[in-house]
Amino acid sequence: MKCILCNSDTFKIVTKKLRNNIERNVVQCLSCKLVSLENPSENIVDYDKNYREKHSPILGKKLSPSEFFNYELQFQNSRVERIKSYLKPEMDVLEIGSSTGHFLYSIKDYVNSLTGIELDKSFANYSREIENFTIYDEPIEKINFNGKKFDVVFLLQVFEHISNPQNLLNQIKKCLNENGIIYIEVPNINDALYSIYNLESYVEFNFRLPHVYYYSDITLEKMLSSCDFKGETGFHQDFSFLNHIHWLQNNSPQKDQKKATDLISWNTMENEFTLHSEIIKNWFLKTNEEYKKLLCESGTSEVLSYVGKIKN
Repeated sequence: MKCILCNSDTFKIVTKKLRNNIERNVVQCLSCKLVSLENPSENIVDYDKNYREKHSPILGKKLSPSEFFNYELQFQNSRVERIKSYLKPEMDVLEIGSSTGHFLYSIKDYVNSLTGIELDKSFANYSREIENFTIYDEPIEKINFNGKKFDVVFLLQVFEHISNPQNLLNQIKKCLNENGIIYIEVPNINDALYSIYNLESYVEFNFRLPHVYYYSDITLEKMLSSCDFKGETGFHQDFSFLNHIHWLQNNSPQKDQKKATDLISWNTMENEFTLHSEIIKNWFLKTNEEYKKLLCESGTSEVLSYVGKIKN
């Protein structure tokens, strides 16, 4: 095995077990520090058949396309806030790995046209029905865009699934306008649950078969630079500080994405403690924002982003 970034053949094993009790080595290059499944090119996952049965925002529950769309739509506001400054009304947008179209739906009023690529045919069909999106259900190298080029290409929690990331980036360059933007979000390998709290149970939960590469800000920038992109990384935290407390106390994940994101909420009674109730609620909100800011400033948040352009 050779490292895709630096061609080194020296690695250390990070873990020997993945989520769902799958035995597979995860390794880190000792030279450039890129983390991946061992022999990543051998990883083939059929996203059109059984992927959704094992991987869901609600653990252990397969969602229908409509259920998935409605569930994920509620989490798009924070993402839209992160990216809306890159969008203009005249822009044509492509999302690779567009799922049920929940993100495309969330930005439909900001841009000119929306195109998606989604390999799960049931999800692709659903997203065609909800809005006037152009959705392809085959890999980008097989698609003929008829000369159309895009102003922004999004890959949201998708790039880590790609076993040949440099091939994909080179395909994206062919359909990206001059001065077009590529925007990527991936899980951050330096997530605090792994890098700071060092929870063994989180290690086994975090590493999973569909995720081929695991990026830090440094290795993500190196990967994009290797294909002649220039840009910068950012850090974002969507899960609440209570999710980390849950992990520390229980050594296990919460059951679904919403529980991991939300803060505790309660109905305030009209009595002598009403004011105190509001004060405590505000403390939770303030503490949550301070904790998220701290994680982002230290580079240990859960989400890592990259925004860049093709080098001149």
